[in-house]
Amino acid sequence: MNRSVRVITSSSIRWNLAKKCWGLDLNSQLSRTSLFFARPFSNIGSINEGTGGPYQRNRSIIMNPDGTGSHILPGGFVNRDGRRVVLEKAYGYFWMLKDLEKTTNKPIVSHQSLIPLDHAQRFPPLTGVKAINGEQVSIPEYFMRHTNKNESAEACTLVTISFKDFGFKMLPSWIDPFKEAFFSNKTESNETNLLPPSPSNSRIQMYSLNIIEGGLIYKLLSPIITRQFKANTPEQDHDSTLMYFGEHVDFRDSLRMHNTLTGYVLLLDGLGRVRWMGSGNATDEEIKSLIECTKELTKRIRNEGKWFLEENKQCTGTSNKIKPGLENGRVYWYDPLLR
Repeated sequence: MNRSVRVITSSSIRWNLAKKCWGLDLNSQLSRTSLFFARPFSNIGSINEGTGGPYQRNRSIIMNPDGTGSHILPGGFVNRDGRRVVLEKAYGYFWMLKDLEKTTNKPIVSHQSLIPLDHAQRFPPLTGVKAINGEQVSIPEYFMRHTNKNESAEACTLVTISFKDFGFKMLPSWIDPFKEAFFSNKTESNETNLLPPSPSNSRIQMYSLNIIEGGLIYKLLSPIITRQFKANTPEQDHDSTLMYFGEHVDFRDSLRMHNTLTGYVLLLDGLGRVRWMGSGNATDEEIKSLIECTKELTKRIRNEGKWFLEENKQCTGTSNKIKPGLENGRVYWYDPLLR
């Protein structure tokens, strides 16, 4: 075997090994050589650039300045003295644990208000997702399946994402107050809240996306893992609890979810655009911001619901007892919490 053949063979072996370890895509824009040798930083491009297309990095996401994620370049590289170096080589294989310690489990800083429309980017596509009720779905289209095209400007969706059990356990700190605000039977004033009890029949929806990485072994175990999730999830949430088995580097990079140990929360509008994002355990200030942003996105719904009850003479004086009404083929809800 001549020298050139040996070099090509050795490079192919290293590439295949890296692909198995890191779940890299053969169609990725990364150069095979760049996985193993540092290259000039000028060849990398901007830190805000992604792989292009639907997986362009979301520039409105606020990275924690104390975290490692703010320095990660597209493709899993970092800049070291003007040269790009593989992330794990630069920071070590336990960089995520150190990152959580430095950022208090919050590699992404929550927005204080809605991302403006002219800066909002669409949630990146992900196929091969499966709801625990057995339905194969594609997102973000699945998030908008209950939204009428004429009502897309009035809807919003809360999406929680976790990769590991540690991050999964952080999500109830977001989900529980959100459900209490928009899906509970009682409001703070003890009046009846007439919002639909299930996210699947409301223009305010909730979905949980569980991404299980780890290669072939987890794909083989996917039926067992899915059954466990199904057994521990209320039946009414089976269609909104989603599973994805495999690694999708571009998907994670577009939403800046570099650290897979924590949990992430996103608020989408009716067209699937990311309008708010947070991470880690929720604080009181973050919950307040999330609820206010949800109200803002659904402000038009609430105004219409209030108008219906005020103009309908049969509803006068019975706002805490009235059932949903139908006008011109549309249902209007009265919500005392948001009036």
